[in-house]
Amino acid sequence: LQDPHPGPLDEIEFWNSLASNLDCIFAQLQSEKVRRLLRYLDRAKSTYSSPFGKLCKEMFLARSKAKSNRKYLSALRPWCEALENETEFQELPKHFAPILQTTLLIWKSSPYYNTTPRLVVLMREISN
Repeated sequence: LQDPHPGPLDEIEFWNSLASNLDCIFAQLQSEKVRRLLRYLDRAKSTYSSPFGKLCKEMFLARSKAKSNRKYLSALRPWCEALENETEFQELPKHFAPILQTTLLIWKSSPYYNTTPRLVVLMREISN
């Protein structure tokens, strides 16, 4: 079951998991068996060759995005863990400044995690 109120650590874990899964697919696509299959499809002038190549390019781009997002979001992990582990309600506000500063740096620096929808999701998760 998915948590009805995911936190920022769930977002970080999502990108970790996605990047790992796409790394596995990438490794499979780089295998000699797949390379032989692609050469065969090209030589046979198969109609599957072009769509498969397009799918591979899309997967490579998705892998690049996921790895980048994982890298940038990893900077939030220690701050979000401290927030999640805080037991004193009065101490919660001290955690928000570094989280928001780090989020701003991610927004400014990340090539892929700098869209309004991504930021809205992250802000909602932080507020959970």
